[in-house]
Amino acid sequence: MHLQDMKNSILVNLTKQKPMKDRLSKLMLTILTICLTGSTLAADKTVDSEKSITAAIAQAQPGDTITLINGTYRNIDILFNVNGKEGAPITLTVESRGKVFLEGESSLAIAGDYLVVDGLHFRNGRSAEREPVIRFYDSRKDTSTHADHSQLTNTTIDSFNAKKGDKYNWVDVMGSHNLIDHNHFKDMVQDGVTVIVTRRTTTDDNYTDLSDNHIISHNYFNTRISSKGKGKRGNGQEGIKIGSGGSVRAIGNNKSTFSKTRVEYNLFESLDAEAEMVSIKSDGNTIRYNTFNNNGGAVTLRNGEYSEIYGNFFDGMNKSKSTGVRIIGKGHKVYNNHIQNMDRGGLIIHGGCSDKKDEKCWSKKKEIQYRLAEDLEIYNNTIVNSSPSLLIGFQNEDTMRHGPINSTIANNAIYFNVDNQSASLLKNGKGMLDIDPSISFMSNIFYGSSAGIEKELKNLGKNAVTNSEIIESAPGLIMNDNGVWVPSSVKSIVVDAVSTNYTLVNTDVLGLPRGSKHDVGAAEYTTAGRVNKPLTAADVGPYATSIIIPSPD
Repeated sequence: MHLQDMKNSILVNLTKQKPMKDRLSKLMLTILTICLTGSTLAADKTVDSEKSITAAIAQAQPGDTITLINGTYRNIDILFNVNGKEGAPITLTVESRGKVFLEGESSLAIAGDYLVVDGLHFRNGRSAEREPVIRFYDSRKDTSTHADHSQLTNTTIDSFNAKKGDKYNWVDVMGSHNLIDHNHFKDMVQDGVTVIVTRRTTTDDNYTDLSDNHIISHNYFNTRISSKGKGKRGNGQEGIKIGSGGSVRAIGNNKSTFSKTRVEYNLFESLDAEAEMVSIKSDGNTIRYNTFNNNGGAVTLRNGEYSEIYGNFFDGMNKSKSTGVRIIGKGHKVYNNHIQNMDRGGLIIHGGCSDKKDEKCWSKKKEIQYRLAEDLEIYNNTIVNSSPSLLIGFQNEDTMRHGPINSTIANNAIYFNVDNQSASLLKNGKGMLDIDPSISFMSNIFYGSSAGIEKELKNLGKNAVTNSEIIESAPGLIMNDNGVWVPSSVKSIVVDAVSTNYTLVNTDVLGLPRGSKHDVGAAEYTTAGRVNKPLTAADVGPYATSIIIPSPD
């Protein structure tokens, strides 16, 4: 008997007795009612078919757990459209880890609040009716039935690819305060985004602004080839995309477009389908503590403002088209990142436009194609063996008309230690705009340019450089056991070499506190053990132990 039915039966029998004349009887009934009501918060239901899953979801109450027994479920479309509550979510989980598979044309809609999906494995099939494999809304009604405060965890989507010519995203996140963690996304070979955050365009009583506040954490993005074939890249095949193209200022009648989504502690490996491996098309997002290995694309601040990228490890492994970070727009902060072995560039600050009336700045939609890069803070990054290392005012099309302005580039260590007679740290041989006088350089250490830093800067319109801006000298870095370039000794030129400490880097890229005067670059000199390191496959994905490092915030 269900606990709720048991409660009702007992209460009916009690109330059929003679009128209760004493307070003790009334008190006993009250206590019994409270206890039995509380007990219903932890009901477990076991299911083994789409029909039983649907019935269990319809009857679920806050705190309930619905468990899929071990086995393979084919051609199943799960609609998880009930509501838990804070502290008592409704959970859809599996009997045993790695023993429940969804195959054929299958998909899942999470369309309620305080829901948890834990442990599913999609394989040997494709999504039903070109829907996202997993969506945080009920598309059979409308996307206003989105999920808030819900979680997708310990789930695998493996080669669940569309038919040739079809397109869908693997995970489409809508709503607010959702968590996508410890999942494995493997071998996506199709058009569509692996994980996309679809922005809301209207507010409601619970959320009076348009912020998403999602967290995408401890996931393994593992191998992605373009639908056009190996070695090629296409558009719309990002690993993560936050927001959409077009004018973000137009969303919500010019209300705040801050998504406030955090992408953290994820591992990205061999994602080669898109130039924008991670594409940020909204404001106020954070990309931190991730590891990017052997990818043919970049983390791209494409269409938005005021995002932060820090504490990440990038290793391009000299793969063709590998890039660290591309920066477009206003108010971004990029700091404390470790970047090495990039083919296309470590950090690329694009040219852009701010004049909405200048038709030469427009895209086909008559919107500014590339926003002007301005008010940027680029500091305490280490960039090694990447030629070019830092591009300021990159221009590869006419809509990139003006170089960045009013920005600070400080405390960065850029080093090329490989014997390369054509190594260029600041220029890539293609279109480059002159460096604007409003760009401030402070306490940078650059070394390894075949032509020399002074000549490179002169070719970019900066005719004089002082030692307070850039020192051209070997930085004294050595690679540690985890493949991270750190100061080799206390005598390294980077040690205590900054003129200004930045509070946001009081903790270095390896998770340790910096000294009273910071070192140049991402890693502080220390003889102590390290807290953080580049992530491996063992640190992320289903059931991995979470790694959390100290954070300045």
